[in-house]
Amino acid sequence: MPHLEIKRINRDLLLIAAFSIAAMLPAIYYGVPTSNDQAQHYQFAWTLYESIRSGEIYPSVTGVVNHGFGDVGLRFYPPFAFYVLSILNLLIADWYITSLLAFTLVLFAGGVGVYLWAREEFEPHQALIAAAVYTFAPYHLNLIYNNFLLAEFFATAILPFCFLFLTRVCRRGQWIDACGLTAAFALLILTHLPMTIIGSIALALYGFVILWNRPVVRTLPVVRTLARLFVAVPLAAVMTSFYWSRMLPELEWVQHFSPKFFSDQWSYGANFLLEPSHFINFGENAQNLWLADVMLLTMLVISIPTVIYFMRGSRKYSPLILGVTVVSVLAMFMTTPLSAFIWDNIGLLQKIQFPWRWMSIVSLFGALFASIGIKRASDSIKENNNVAVTIGLGSVLVIFVFTAAFITKSAVYVSRSALDNQVENTAEGESCECWWPVWANRRAFDQTRPIFSPGGESAVEEWSAGAKHFRVAAGEPTTATLKVFYYPRWQAFVNEVQVPVEKTPNGAISLAIPASSSDVRLVFIEPAYVKAAFIFSAAAWFFVICFAAVLSFKRLGAAPLMQI
Repeated sequence: MPHLEIKRINRDLLLIAAFSIAAMLPAIYYGVPTSNDQAQHYQFAWTLYESIRSGEIYPSVTGVVNHGFGDVGLRFYPPFAFYVLSILNLLIADWYITSLLAFTLVLFAGGVGVYLWAREEFEPHQALIAAAVYTFAPYHLNLIYNNFLLAEFFATAILPFCFLFLTRVCRRGQWIDACGLTAAFALLILTHLPMTIIGSIALALYGFVILWNRPVVRTLPVVRTLARLFVAVPLAAVMTSFYWSRMLPELEWVQHFSPKFFSDQWSYGANFLLEPSHFINFGENAQNLWLADVMLLTMLVISIPTVIYFMRGSRKYSPLILGVTVVSVLAMFMTTPLSAFIWDNIGLLQKIQFPWRWMSIVSLFGALFASIGIKRASDSIKENNNVAVTIGLGSVLVIFVFTAAFITKSAVYVSRSALDNQVENTAEGESCECWWPVWANRRAFDQTRPIFSPGGESAVEEWSAGAKHFRVAAGEPTTATLKVFYYPRWQAFVNEVQVPVEKTPNGAISLAIPASSSDVRLVFIEPAYVKAAFIFSAAAWFFVICFAAVLSFKRLGAAPLMQI
């Protein structure tokens, strides 16, 4: 790579870092943003942090959460974002600094991904514009500043790389790019399931548009490209099987996937944007979606220069620009009631719950789409000093910046001490009820002792997250109730003989205890297929990383000396 090109890339990366820091300045100054979902996210992060410290990399169940009854939420929630927070906190030992650093890194990674993706088609200045628009996109900032949708926010840093590598695979059909797509898509699965569903739809449409509009269609290169794409998806599934092999078979055991959490305020039908009621009724019925409407309208406004540019005469557009345009229009359409007929007939789409989640795609593709018009308008101002274009572009940018500033201004912030107290209180605090087993009931919390055994005295030998060991003195046959939520993966042994694990009406575990002195062990045991999935996942990651490394070294070795 030429020396000047390296200098340009380094300069651009520094600028993107500056964008990211600027976007996080309100949080750096005022404190970590907070919202309703913050406590649950930090509880997951704290759980992983403590688990890693104890030597367990990916815990099956937690022990002290829910007043000691345990929690299975991490069996269902993708863990990548919480691993990032946990590992950073292992290095920094300060949740406050860890949070600010992690959020800044997410913005930086997303900006770099957009920049590299835009560089596939655009020159560096326009790619920087796209990165800046994406970094400061109101919905992008709102994810962390107001809603604190942590996992979705992390997914916005991964999505650009999915489209970057898909673009490269569709254009060049090389295995090195297929490896990148595989790894990026696997990380997306491990970060946020709704964004995985939405991202998959957008990836499929975008890839189709690019391939269909290639100069040569239905030829051997296209077949090779499709072959690489069809390898990438199942390989990503294998790489993430350690997660979904536990999650998918157990969906009916947790409350989040019950009809309760897909109706009323969680129903897709109640969460479309640009509903007239949002602007007429700012009260409870509008669910405060008017702000999301404003964010969508802001992305429409900043796209006006590009629309005007496209309308000025007939032009032949590249497959990438066509793909960006088509997906941008689809994403905006999917947020509105006009798309209700699609939502009504696709059950998987309904699992997303909120149509406004498509705003992440609107922000991503809107950034590339808007950069076209902004760059053309800027060039026109430099060349002709056109007053009308200057006023128009300035007005569009002012609206965009004002909305982004409003998002950060309306956020609620917590200080270092308040965040530390919150994280500390999550240790034994209640998790979100949506992650409780379907049979769990809050009345179970009335039991404060680890073991309630009316027939004889009990003594605890071990009481960890995945293993309970206690002794019950001889007495009358009885039933012991444990301070543990029932889950089918628990297995019990009394005097080395396996006994059934039952549940009380409140969802706690109960065991039949004989009259004789009893040595009782309760162990959380994963099925054999889960253990196999861990092996397959590790092997798949090892293969992809090694294969990509070999291809990279071969490419470097084949490059001319002057180009390195």
